Amino acid sequence: MIDDVVSRGADALRAAGIKTARLDAELLLQFTLGVNRTQFLTMEDRQLSLTEADMFADLIERRGSREPLQYITGEAAFRHLLLRVTPDVLVPRPETEWVAEEVIAAVRHVHEPRVLDIGTGSGAIAIAVASEVPGAEVVATDVSRPALAIAMGNASDHNVTEHIQFFLSDYFKNLPERLEQSFNVIVSNPPYISHAELASLDPEVRDHEPLVALSPGHDPLAPHRVIAAEAPRFLKPNGLLILEVGAGSGPAGKAVLAATGLYKNIELLLDLAGQDRVIKGVLL
Repeated sequence: MIDDVVSRGADALRAAGIKTARLDAELLLQFTLGVNRTQFLTMEDRQLSLTEADMFADLIERRGSREPLQYITGEAAFRHLLLRVTPDVLVPRPETEWVAEEVIAAVRHVHEPRVLDIGTGSGAIAIAVASEVPGAEVVATDVSRPALAIAMGNASDHNVTEHIQFFLSDYFKNLPERLEQSFNVIVSNPPYISHAELASLDPEVRDHEPLVALSPGHDPLAPHRVIAAEAPRFLKPNGLLILEVGAGSGPAGKAVLAATGLYKNIELLLDLAGQDRVIKGVLL
């Protein structure tokens, strides 16, 4: 019976320290059977074939080793999107949906808005903007070629390819001159976990997600300094810079923008958990 299979899987995950053991076991069995949530909930009398049982056992073992659920299933939810993810990109997080919301709110009523997403990863922010804001044109960059391939595939999956240009670029380095002073908003969720903090992360993050997208080294705000200094070259007058920051880094992040002398109306926004999440400033 399905419930017995789920219970045994959940027990194994619980023993491995997985806090969401029951839910993860259900999702992995749902993935094994190739059904959606509604279908799964009507299959209580379903018996697993030997092939299905072996596959489920393998998935439970992988999850028990603390491999992220999203890498096992190959997909992650972000706002209204379902995105393909691999270990080449960070798993999109609910906190970053807050960042995307700030971008969308800023350009929702702008005529033919243009947005630059630095370090796009899976393409989550770029695709959310392109799919939710009519007429939006987005440029998305990443320093990782495999990550950029994932983002491009996700853009195709969500039918927004014609609204997003992708560039293999370290920050702004490979962007053409024609893009200078052309963006209403520049946004980035850059790496912001210091090397000293890495050891305290959950194994799912520390041992499986790409280090280059997690940590810039000893200074968690080093990427923010680069972006804040170089963004004015690509922003329109009164353009908006929006950056994600780590918990506790908000005041220092605001100081980064202020120190450039290039921004006004600098703000720190908290997420729904009350943690520092977004710093933003308007180009002078």
